[in-house]
Amino acid sequence: MEPPPIPLATVGALIFNARNEALMIRTHKWSDKWGIPGGKIKWGETAEAALRPRNFGRNESASEGHQLCLVQDCIHSREFYKDAHFVC
Repeated sequence: MEPPPIPLATVGALIFNARNEALMIRTHKWSDKWGIPGGKIKWGETAEAALRPRNFGRNESASEGHQLCLVQDCIHSREFYKDAHFVC
């Protein structure tokens, strides 16, 4: 018997420019909807560590002043390309 699936832990970043405009991306995995950049957290990786390289690269000063603002579940979303449970 196959074990039941477990939720996938993910991170996302709200990134604003000098004009207070948020960076948004469009992705085919979410039915071409707009969202924020991010991705899955790897085994043994903290949420902060997972987020930093994907969105700030080697520019550490760009990642200063960040803070956790929300944790939510995304369960069986019709917009996602396959059935999944995310902890975002």
